Amino acid sequence: MALAVLPYPSPGILRATLAEWSVAYDLTTQTTHLLSPEAGWVLDLCDGEASSEGLVAEIAGITGGPTDDIAADVHAYLEMLSEIGLVGKRDGLTTPVGRESTSAADPAGPYTSAGLRLLTTGVVLRSNDAALLAQAEARVASLRGDLPITVTIDLKAQPGGAVTLTGGGPARSYASPAEALDNLPHALCSIATHTPVCLVLRSGCVRSPAGEVVLLPGPPGSGATTLAAALVRLGWDYASDAIVGIQSAPPRALAYPAPLALSEESRRILRLDPSPSATTNPADVRADVTILHGPVGPVERVVITFFQAGARLHLEMLDPTAAVGALLEHALNLAEVGNAGLDIVCDLAQRVPVLGLVHSDINEAVAAVNDSSPRPGT
Repeated sequence: MALAVLPYPSPGILRATLAEWSVAYDLTTQTTHLLSPEAGWVLDLCDGEASSEGLVAEIAGITGGPTDDIAADVHAYLEMLSEIGLVGKRDGLTTPVGRESTSAADPAGPYTSAGLRLLTTGVVLRSNDAALLAQAEARVASLRGDLPITVTIDLKAQPGGAVTLTGGGPARSYASPAEALDNLPHALCSIATHTPVCLVLRSGCVRSPAGEVVLLPGPPGSGATTLAAALVRLGWDYASDAIVGIQSAPPRALAYPAPLALSEESRRILRLDPSPSATTNPADVRADVTILHGPVGPVERVVITFFQAGARLHLEMLDPTAAVGALLEHALNLAEVGNAGLDIVCDLAQRVPVLGLVHSDINEAVAAVNDSSPRPGT
């Protein structure tokens, strides 16, 4: 690589700092790179226009070091950044396509729901069928809120029993009202996720009786939803089982109290009666549960959950560099929120204990989370 002009940064590269390290995240490959401060500084200066000779001269003026040695170091950093794809690529991630802000031109009908709060987005449901709309409102009643309405979702009953859902994203068609109602929370979750206002993590969120806000990220099948429900049953407050918004300085949780997506196996484990619905009202888990809305408070602990059949319980504190990588696996809207989202991830990893929990028994997992939580008044 000739040292003439610094290369352009590759598309879709986010940058943040983590203690003395520089963190780069490639949105195209979904890869995290931990760089030395010097490599991060060189990456920051890559704009496709600046003179590399000028950079070498500037460093020599500051350090007094030999120009040839500095030029060799800069060359090595540029070679490394190019090799891992952080500079020089001209193709990659494009700007995310924004969601529709209104419903289709053909309105579903005259019946309109109360407003819903989807993290930072205000949504209203509309339908040509009053009974269908009433069932939909009941299914997502925990999401009611008072944000300004920017998205309208149309639930249109079709001849023969089918239901179409339009607005806020791709149109969807369902064979029956029951199928449409079961899929409505997922459609709303998709709208909530694509906010540019806060970081969105795939994570449960609960608050202990002492007021400790705990995030419960986990991949599908990790048992994170069951763990959140079990903590609710034990007396914890409910903020989310699917996604949570994170705002910065310090990291603060924003509730998304959608119905719990409990499988029949999870319901059996929690000793709940079988249900034909794909979702469960938190009040069915504990009648006097407090359902949290809007800002919840500063995040005080993160427990990343992994279910592994037959595994012995293992709870391990992650160092900040490992925590960043683990948290980024659950970040859902980095393309929309950009560098600010990566900043939040790094801030969370440095400020808050991030633990990895491997378990094969929900009762052991609940005890591990609950027993390490502060007690009221302590």
